[in-house]
Parts: sequence; structure tokens; C-alpha cells
Amino acid sequence: MLRLVSTLTLGATLLACGGDRPPSAVTQRDSAGITIIESASPKWNGTEGWSVDSLPSLDLATSGTGPPHEFFRVEDATRLGEGSIAVADYGSREIRFFSPSGEFVKAAGREGEGPGEFRRLTGVDRFRGDSLIAFDYWLGRITVLGPEWDMARIISPYSPDVRLQEVHPLLDATFAGVVYPHAYSEGRSGLYRMPYTIVRLAS
Repeated sequence: MLRLVSTLTLGATLLACGGDRPPSAVTQRDSAGITIIESASPKWNGTEGWSVDSLPSLDLATSGTGPPHEFFRVEDATRLGEGSIAVADYGSREIRFFSPSGEFVKAAGREGEGPGEFRRLTGVDRFRGDSLIAFDYWLGRITVLGPEWDMARIISPYSPDVRLQEVHPLLDATFAGVVYPHAYSEGRSGLYRMPYTIVRLAS
């Protein structure tokens, strides 16, 4: 069971880009203690901006054949320390592991609620050493996989008041999570802003 160490409510920072005004067209104001920065154009010029290559460095759908290379709603992916790649596939409820060059190595997980099973696998992250964590949003729990990518343990943070939206490991082996109130949306209609909160969790 995880315990809550500290919380930090998310603030709102607005960044709007567009138009042809110069990079200096930036305004800053305060609204109820929240700093809002509005930018009319990017800070970089036409030669400094980032771009995405039109050709992928690796395509896992074509680096091999068969079901392991067929995906449905990939939720997340991460590159591990030795260069291999872990992919969270929603359709199969699997974490699929691939070599640095894209060959399928193994899969972990299946649909279900037991140990090593997932209902809604939404995140994978590199953890201590060569281990990995997988987050199941519907079950609200973290599965830790060891260096051989087999299930090592399950961490089940629980609170009657909030629901865990996502989890990411920190360098000190604690976790940063995003939570929201369980009952906030009940009875509400129209457009509203969910009050998300960042929490720090420790074993």
C-alpha cells in the first residue's frame, strides 16, 4: 500500500502561439495567484525550430511479422536502458518487448484482474535498474516487472476520495501521480474543469 507524502495542486499556464508578431510579443499577468503567460509567436526563428523527420527511425509494425507486430490502440511505450523497447498495447492488454532493432522478444500480461493481468493498461515506465512499471487505470494499481520482464510485485494505492489517473517513477524510487476526486463529475453537465492534483507516493 502506498502512502501519500505530499500534494501539489496543478496550476494553469496558458501559452497561445500564432500570428506574425515578433518574438517579444509576450505578456504576463496574474490571475488569482496563477501566472498566465501569453505569447503571440514562437521565441525561435524559422531556422531554430525543431522538426520531425518524415521517416521513422524504427517501425515496429514492419520490423517483423505476425500478431506481436500488430497493434490496437498503443497506450504508451518506453525505451529501456539496454535499448530494448516496451510497448503497452490496449487491445491485447499486453506489454510487448522488442529488441533495439525491432525484433519481438516476449510479451507480458493478458486481460483480467489477477496478478500480471490488466483491465486497462495505460502506461509503462522504466524503473530502478532494468525493471519496469506498468499502470492499470481501471484497477488503479502499479505492476512492477523485474529485469527479466516477469512480474515482481503489485502496488495498490487506494483512497476512498480520489482516483489515480496516471503514475510515473521518480529518481528516489517514489512515484509522482495525478489524481482527481471520485465523485467530482457526478451530476455535472456541460463544460467543466476537473481539479487534478499531483501527488507524491512512497512505499
